[in-house]
Amino acid sequence: MKETKILLYLIFGITICKAQTVYIHNAFPPPAIKINLYEDGNKINKLSPSTWFKWNNPNNKQNVEFKVKAGLYKNSLNIDLKHKKVVYVYILQHAYGIDIYEKDISEAPIAIRNDYGGNKIQENIVTHPKTEWTEAKIKQKLGENADAIEGIYENSFTSYNSARYKLGVIKEKDIYKIIYLSGGDERIWSEGDLKAVLIETATPYFYKTNWYMHDKSQNDETYINFKQGIFTSIFSNGTENIYIKLFPTASSGSNNSITSSGTGFALSQNGYIATNHHVINEAKSITVKGINGDFSKSYKAKLIIEDKNNDLAIIQIDDPNFSTLGIIPFVISNKPSDVGCSTFCLGYPLRATMGDEVKLTNGIISSKSGFQGDITTYQISAPVQPGNSGGPLFDDKGNLVGIISAKHLGAENASYAIKASYLMNLIDLMPTPPKLQTISTVAGKPLTEQVKILKKFTYIIEINQ
Repeated sequence: MKETKILLYLIFGITICKAQTVYIHNAFPPPAIKINLYEDGNKINKLSPSTWFKWNNPNNKQNVEFKVKAGLYKNSLNIDLKHKKVVYVYILQHAYGIDIYEKDISEAPIAIRNDYGGNKIQENIVTHPKTEWTEAKIKQKLGENADAIEGIYENSFTSYNSARYKLGVIKEKDIYKIIYLSGGDERIWSEGDLKAVLIETATPYFYKTNWYMHDKSQNDETYINFKQGIFTSIFSNGTENIYIKLFPTASSGSNNSITSSGTGFALSQNGYIATNHHVINEAKSITVKGINGDFSKSYKAKLIIEDKNNDLAIIQIDDPNFSTLGIIPFVISNKPSDVGCSTFCLGYPLRATMGDEVKLTNGIISSKSGFQGDITTYQISAPVQPGNSGGPLFDDKGNLVGIISAKHLGAENASYAIKASYLMNLIDLMPTPPKLQTISTVAGKPLTEQVKILKKFTYIIEINQ
C-alpha cells in the first residue's frame, strides 16, 4: 500500500509542573497507513498501525498544538501541559479523515500505564489495604444471612483495557466494604484486596466512596448506586460501570431485593395512607418514611385495600413505634375540577440522584380525561418523574383533587392523575372507613405556606419485592 505522509507538529513551552512524557497511539489496526510524526517541522518517528510512540520532553515544554494533515484532510488539537506529567494522544483514522484527541492515560493498555507509573504502582501494591475475605468465605457468610446489598458481583463488560472484575460486597460492623475477588491484572491485584469502603449519603442505597482504580490509586470522586440486583459505579468524568449480582441467586431466598419507592399521603391520624396500586404491587414488605418530616425513621405498613383497575391502594402503618400522623390539614374534593384549574403536586422522584427532599411541581388541569380518553384521570401539565407515583395533586386552595399515576413519555408536560372521587369510593369500601378531615387549614394560604404544611403529610413508600 502506498504510504501517505501526515504532518504532526508538537509545540511545547516551559513550566515547573511539566509533562514528562507524551504517548502517541496510532489506534487504527492494519492495513491502515503509517503516520509520519513531526515536531516543529522535524521528523521524529513513523508510526505503523496499532503502535505507540513514546516522546519524552527534553526541553521542558509547556504547551502542545497537534496539527495533522493527510491529503485533503486536516485536524488539530491543543493541550495545556502545565499540570500534567503524562499525556496520551489518540489518533484514529477513518473513511472521512483523521481524529486526534487526548484521552485519560488510565484508558491505555496496562503495559503503557506501567511504563510511566511502574514505581508508583509498586508503591500502591505494597501499601494497599488487604482483607481476609475470599470468594469462598463471602459465599459461606452470605449463605447464612445476606442483606439487600451484600453479594458477589461481576461487571457487565470487558474490553482491551478494562478487566472483567468480580467483586464481593460485605458488611462489617455496619460498614459496607467492596472486596476484589478476580478479573484484574494479577500483577497488581490479589484476592481479598480492598476495592472500596462505602460512605452513607442522605439517599438510601446511594454511597460515596474512595474507589481504588486499576493501578490501586484512589479516586475520591466516585459514587455507588445499588438497585435491584445491580450496582453502578459513577465516576466524576461521567463514566459508569454496571455490576450484576451473581450470588446469592434469586432462588436462594437468602437475600432481599433492593427497594423500589413511590409516594403516598396521609388520610387519617391513625396511619391510613393512600398511594398507587402499582407502587405496592407484589410487595413482600412495605415501609414508610417521612412521618412528621423525619426521614431517619422507617415504619412498617400493611395493605388494607386495593383497586387494581383504578391503580389505587390504601395502606396503614403497622408498627409498635408509631403513634399518630397528626391532624390532616387538607380535605379531599369529591367534585370534578375544571380545565385550567391551577394545581401542584408533591412527591419523591428519582431519589438516587435528587435526594429525599420533597419535590414540588405545578401546572394546570389540561383535560378532564386522561390517556386515550380515560375518564377516571385528569391530564395535567405539572411535570412528574418515576417516584412521583402515588403522590397528592392539590388545587390552589390546598384541596386534594387527584393522585399522580403516570406520565406520557411521548409528550412534553403531559402527566396523569386519578380523580379524587375514585379514592373516596375506595375509602367507602374499607371495613372500617377512617374519619376524613372536613375543614382545611391550608385554604387561603400562599403556595409556600401550603407546601410547608402539606409536605409533612406526604411520604416515601418503599417496598421489597
